[in-house]
Amino acid sequence: MTYLLRLATIVCTLSAFTTTITCSLNAAELFPGIKVNDWAWWRGPNFNGHAPTSAKPPTKWSNDSNIKWKTPIPGRGHSTPTIVGDRVYLSTTVEDKGTRHVIAIDRNSGDQVWSTEVYQGKLDHNHPKNSYASPSIACDGERLFCSFDYEKAIWLWVLDLDGKVLRKHRVAPFTAHQGFSASPHLYKSLVIVAADSKGDGEGYLVAYDRKTGMEAWRAKRPSAPSYVSPVVQQIGDKDVLLMAGCDMVAAYDPLSGDVLWESKGAATTECVGTLLTDGKLVFSSGGYPKHETTAVLADGTGKVVWRVPVRIYVPSMILIGDYLYAVADPGIVYCWHKDTGEEQWKHRLGGTFSTSPILANGLVYVSDEQANTYVLRLTPEKLEVVAKNQLGTHQIAGASFSGKQLFLRSATESDTRQEYLYCVED
Repeated sequence: MTYLLRLATIVCTLSAFTTTITCSLNAAELFPGIKVNDWAWWRGPNFNGHAPTSAKPPTKWSNDSNIKWKTPIPGRGHSTPTIVGDRVYLSTTVEDKGTRHVIAIDRNSGDQVWSTEVYQGKLDHNHPKNSYASPSIACDGERLFCSFDYEKAIWLWVLDLDGKVLRKHRVAPFTAHQGFSASPHLYKSLVIVAADSKGDGEGYLVAYDRKTGMEAWRAKRPSAPSYVSPVVQQIGDKDVLLMAGCDMVAAYDPLSGDVLWESKGAATTECVGTLLTDGKLVFSSGGYPKHETTAVLADGTGKVVWRVPVRIYVPSMILIGDYLYAVADPGIVYCWHKDTGEEQWKHRLGGTFSTSPILANGLVYVSDEQANTYVLRLTPEKLEVVAKNQLGTHQIAGASFSGKQLFLRSATESDTRQEYLYCVED
């Protein structure tokens, strides 16, 4: 994988002054059964919020236009849609029954293909903005990997593409603080699960063989509440597993779980957003107790190059060329030069945001909690609102992109709450 990603870096062309990215390789191509148009895991094909260059989604839609289909989803969940082939996969929880489900939707018709109940029982404590089905499903083209917290533990469920349960793993003990949201991450033959927890001696990173289910390694994490999804990115000539939260930014060997370096104090205790790197710096932000965004040298020293007193808590950030863009929870968009942290501009959109921005066809898509999806043109000079589209009244899950379609999961709240999955197509 390192060779292929290095090749991708060589042939990848970035422009520092536009919102375009051109790259001849998607990480999805490294897994059998995953195609270039698939959105098979959290943060998209290359785990960085960039849709493939083949993505050409519409910029405008409404309840009456550019909707291919709309289908009701039982219960509640914040997992983003996972798209593989002609199926869309979601997790959800029917809270009044205490049931956890994995659901498959036909991509062409919106019909439910199957629903597998993986658990029924007592729900642990959760934060009002979180759900009991927040981690996104990861798919390697043959299996679905789904994380849930229940019975004071983190569990990983593995299903085939027909909804049959292949196995489950009790990953680690878990003391609920504000719920659980870390999505499983696929790397080579492994699936990696983060289980940060505030309980005494409970924090872990754990990797399993995707095919056999054998535990490959287990790495201890500090005992602190955090919600970050693990991500492997290339730094120099190595693939590195990155994590924030627990009062540090940390790098691990993804094949062994060995700690490569730690930058203590470079991140706050509670973080949610997935880390980013340009190969030289690692970028993170968090929400409690410190409010700051940082850039750390990725050379093993863990030196903090810059930090700004800005809190980006739930949304992940995005790199476009030489600039780091972030949509803060209170609806303020920031642009910083990635090397210096110098603020280029900030722009108030308003509203409250929990979704993470996605770059698709040169534009950035991001939704607020009131189910308004903004289509933005971001440059180092300014922000331009290209369109603002609303579907429903409440949204926490981010959008997923494939070809000419984008998929949105939002809810309509009146006397009762009903979630829907929308397929938006021009």
